[in-house]
Amino acid sequence: MSPAALSTLRMTSRRIPRQATLQVRSAHGHSPMPFNYSNKRAFTAKFLAFTGVGFALPFIASYWQL
Repeated sequence: MSPAALSTLRMTSRRIPRQATLQVRSAHGHSPMPFNYSNKRAFTAKFLAFTGVGFALPFIASYWQL
């Protein structure tokens, strides 16, 4: 290896342990859920509509193309 490559390798190997000790901060420290679901029936209806449309969209698109 050339001296420049060895120097670069040494520099990167020294930086890695310092960067690994950084703390990871959570965006939602107060609650693990990023939304409010106090009304469970409304939440269930919205959740099923959201996931149902996302699941059905490829089937609707393939039917439209046929």
